[in-house]
Amino acid sequence: MSDNPSNSALYTQGHQDLFEFFKTNADVIMLGDSLTDENEWHEFFPEIKIINRGIRGQSSQQVLNRIQPVLRTQTKYTFLMVGINDITRNNTTESLIGNSRKIIGLLLEKNHKPILQSILHVSQDQKETNNRIREANEQLMQLAKDLNVEFIDLNTALAPRGYLEKHYSYDGIHLTGKGYEMWAKQIAPIIESI
Repeated sequence: MSDNPSNSALYTQGHQDLFEFFKTNADVIMLGDSLTDENEWHEFFPEIKIINRGIRGQSSQQVLNRIQPVLRTQTKYTFLMVGINDITRNNTTESLIGNSRKIIGLLLEKNHKPILQSILHVSQDQKETNNRIREANEQLMQLAKDLNVEFIDLNTALAPRGYLEKHYSYDGIHLTGKGYEMWAKQIAPIIESI
């Protein structure tokens, strides 16, 4: 989604300020970019305290740079999805994996239980991007094994043919309500165990 750069910077600044301001403890934190940001997670899971710490347009480095307010929050689980902006901006997969490793390491140090989620595939017409996403997800899955954290491959439900199903997205990247419903179903077994 293309934003006016100044509007995007103000949006980011406003959200980061709110995240610094609130010292909210929660059962679950959702951490990531616009894919996380755009959902009303508490409406899918009204029985638990779940807070959204997504900011649209952010790369893995930007999420890492703003991790401190998340680390100050007591929580049971932190669900992390980040990487689509790294890929669309041609950042290296190595930097994405390195930043993800640092984020997970910091969460573990603060006794958060990180759940690493796959980067979602995009629409069928974006073949090269989908190839890069697939390669990055293979490395993210290995990272999860190396760090002994759970990995959830959301693409098995949302992109079973290697690209994001049309009815789950309104623009080939971002999700519709049905897309978020399917995402919520994939993480529900963990959340419902709280």
